[in-house]
Amino acid sequence: MALINAVTKTGLETESSLEEAKKKIFLQLTEQFNDISSFEELEAVKKIIAPIKPTIDALRYQKENINLAFPSTSRTPSNKKIVPQRKFFPTKKNIKRKRAKLLKPSSEEANLLAIKALKKKQTKLAHEEYKNLAVVSTQSTQKLYLALESFLNLYILILQKSLIQTFLILQI
Repeated sequence: MALINAVTKTGLETESSLEEAKKKIFLQLTEQFNDISSFEELEAVKKIIAPIKPTIDALRYQKENINLAFPSTSRTPSNKKIVPQRKFFPTKKNIKRKRAKLLKPSSEEANLLAIKALKKKQTKLAHEEYKNLAVVSTQSTQKLYLALESFLNLYILILQKSLIQTFLILQI
């Protein structure tokens, strides 16, 4: 009987001490709240007070859902063989990016490319031959110029004929 009285007295004492502690904290908060003199201080108080309700709710929920199950007392022996993992399967997915496919050019495109390449090569050769000619004197310069011009015209005609022939061969 004495034990029951002792337990109920401690319960009453904790309730009264809880009420006293709550009153002390309430008085301290009201004093601080009454001393607020600017909006910045008010905003600071709002930020401090905001997490109080969720914290108290979490504590109440935790007290309600106390798990009274006892932990497992069986342990595996230290000399027991541990089964290793069979295989490692990576979970990362490989992303395959679409690449632009290189297509074979059509016959017309191939012919045009061949003609352009031949023209570039032929004009380059003609300019190199022109640069290699040395001008001997001012009198012979005009003769050389006329000879070179006729040579270049003849060379261009030959190149055009060869281009036409290669074009005809490529079409066959």
